[in-house]
Amino acid sequence: MQITVSKNTLLGLVLVLLSVLAVVNFIQIQSLKRSIESIKAKTSSSVALPLAAMGGGDHASHHGGATTEQTDLSLEEIAAAKKRMDPDGDTVCNTCGMKVDDCITAGMLECGS
Repeated sequence: MQITVSKNTLLGLVLVLLSVLAVVNFIQIQSLKRSIESIKAKTSSSVALPLAAMGGGDHASHHGGATTEQTDLSLEEIAAAKKRMDPDGDTVCNTCGMKVDDCITAGMLECGS
């Protein structure tokens, strides 16, 4: 028994196979992107935790700023610290480049480096 297939049929099958491969490749790329975003989210949140747990000593001595042993800062102290460290309001300390909230959590009320 001999089966004959025209060139058009073969081309059609090749195009279908290439389309299936393209779709599978697209799905894999999207899955990789989601994995990368998930890893980025986990990494950025885990990086912030040690800064908060340091208590300010290492950060303060490195940057030469004034520190406080007080863990419960008043809203006025926090607002004043944010105004000093971030006058342009972009949430990044204009002196050291860290997030202002991380500086404050570490006990920094002023950054001097």
